[in-house]
Amino acid sequence: MAFLLLQRAGLPDEQYVYLPAYKKARRVTTKERTTSFASSDLTFFDLERRETKEATCKKLSDEKVGKDDCHVIEATPVAAISSPYARVVTFLRKTDDVPLRTQFFSLDGPLVPLQGGKLEKTLFTKKLKTIDGKLVITESRLERAGSQRATELRVDAITFVGELPDATFTVAALESGG
Repeated sequence: MAFLLLQRAGLPDEQYVYLPAYKKARRVTTKERTTSFASSDLTFFDLERRETKEATCKKLSDEKVGKDDCHVIEATPVAAISSPYARVVTFLRKTDDVPLRTQFFSLDGPLVPLQGGKLEKTLFTKKLKTIDGKLVITESRLERAGSQRATELRVDAITFVGELPDATFTVAALESGG
């Protein structure tokens, strides 16, 4: 399986999934973005990078995650953005702004007074590694609230390269493995 996310200024995001059994990439529709990605607890929406202008951000009281002091930032999507979350709360380690915990609150279910939504899932950073001078999250775990279900994410290898040609990021390249 392969995944392509195209994010271009001024245009809506486009997502494509390539399934080798069908030897063809298919576009992920807007309606499908809230469905599971590869039978995991992630959705296609979770794979997109959000712009700060797409949310109202508020700094909450600092907290600790384990032994680390963290800034706590709450992001509430602006009305114009179609989001499956009422809000997202991120705990950023003060020393390097690495997100150690991210909580996703649903639009449905009982609302928490003055906050919105009930906790749906939490993403935990488990391991960090410096690779080519860059701090990389190499292990994380996404847990569903009130469930034993979870998704483990692990980066086994990563290579940082310079500029890649635009042709690398096309549906044709996705289908050719390129």
